[in-house]
Amino acid sequence: MYFRRYDEDDKQLERVNGLFEKFKEFNTTSKAFSVQEIEGIFKNKYLAKEIVNDNTYLGLIDDPMVDVSKIAKMYKISDSNILNDLYTDEEKQTQRVLTSEEFIVETENDLLSMNILQGKLLRIALESEDNNTLSGYTQQGECKKIAAELFVLGTTVTKEDINVKDEWFQEYLEALVLAGYISDN
Repeated sequence: MYFRRYDEDDKQLERVNGLFEKFKEFNTTSKAFSVQEIEGIFKNKYLAKEIVNDNTYLGLIDDPMVDVSKIAKMYKISDSNILNDLYTDEEKQTQRVLTSEEFIVETENDLLSMNILQGKLLRIALESEDNNTLSGYTQQGECKKIAAELFVLGTTVTKEDINVKDEWFQEYLEALVLAGYISDN
């Protein structure tokens, strides 16, 4: 599991039960946020800026996991203070290693890739079939907190989904913690 923090079953179950109690205080069910609601959250919380230029889809066109025709909005997060707060220690360590390496920058796409790898830039593409409902997303740049935020914002949780023994629901609880919606202590 991507967001899980413990491997030991007893500790994990105890942790999940604690998170579940906080989840019940937070909300019993939730709906996925609209593209416009996500835009507001990203602009306010992360100082994200919408990308609207000729290079909007740079680095995405050849990605088989992205349907460029369904991208409703594209954002970048480049504020160094925000990025520093977002990255985990492990992510920062990886970025330090990559920053020390020499890159050959011949194209704008090379520069974009280098900035993403070195943690100077995150890009988020929100996909939608109707320009309102989130149908998917792509994140360029490793950042567990942003991945957790996107997972939480793009997920509808029904009463049937709420089961502390279900791996998907445990993952959702961990994402709520990483995104800052509930506390793990």
